[in-house]
Amino acid sequence: GIATVTISMKILLLYHFDHETEMGKRRMAETRDIPLYKMFAGYRGVLGIIFKTPATFLLLAIVIIANVITVVCNNFFSLYISNTLGVSDAVVGYVPLVRAAILLLFMFGVQHWINSLPYKPVMIIGLLIYIVGFVSLILARESLIGLYIYIPLEAVAYAFVMPRKDALLTLFVDKHDRSKVFGMLYVIVLGVSAPFGSIIGALSDSNQVY
Repeated sequence: GIATVTISMKILLLYHFDHETEMGKRRMAETRDIPLYKMFAGYRGVLGIIFKTPATFLLLAIVIIANVITVVCNNFFSLYISNTLGVSDAVVGYVPLVRAAILLLFMFGVQHWINSLPYKPVMIIGLLIYIVGFVSLILARESLIGLYIYIPLEAVAYAFVMPRKDALLTLFVDKHDRSKVFGMLYVIVLGVSAPFGSIIGALSDSNQVY
């Protein structure tokens, strides 16, 4: 119910207040009388752009990693801290609230400074923070110290990495091909990252530390 309301609000706000880009308006005008099947034929060369352009291929890898991280965090984090670390179900419910509060403080307090830095070191630092956070959580076992370290680190890493993975597309891809590359990129990302839910589930059944 909450998802329905919030997504509906998002759609209404976008429809009333957002504006199409100049390139979008031009493409809409160019393709107004072209049948849909012919428009799909235009995707023929997109895979070549993605896999033959080093920067775009790197971006594909980053987005896949980010999606897998999201799958892990959303589906298995609560199970891990309750079953392995012994955190009570009542406390588990507060963890997302604490994470969101840290994320908001970081976004409003530090993000404007981070935005002025080059993309490469920001992304590398963000991914390294993710690694440190996950390692601290894995090594925690029955101690909650690792959880206390993990929560702020994961929130900060998210603020470093996630807002930039889409923005990188505008830097690496020619604006004439951007919408096609973006669409195909996410089809590939969904196809590659989808099995990880089952893979991680099997690993979790074997040992939740995995």
